[in-house]
Amino acid sequence: MEASVADGIADTVKIIHETGPPARSDSMHTTIEDEWHDVMDAPKRATDTITTKHPHPTHHQSTHLT
Repeated sequence: MEASVADGIADTVKIIHETGPPARSDSMHTTIEDEWHDVMDAPKRATDTITTKHPHPTHHQSTHLT
């Protein structure tokens, strides 16, 4: 696993555990159990942070020429 991928995963799990509702992580999953709005806010925060901190090289705005 590339260092940037491992760093992104570690950052994501840390953000979810620190800012979201109670969560459990194992080798394959992170489980979050709480009210819907609290559960959905945790991954959104993690996604927003990670996409800023670790942008994916193929996720860029493309220009379509016609």
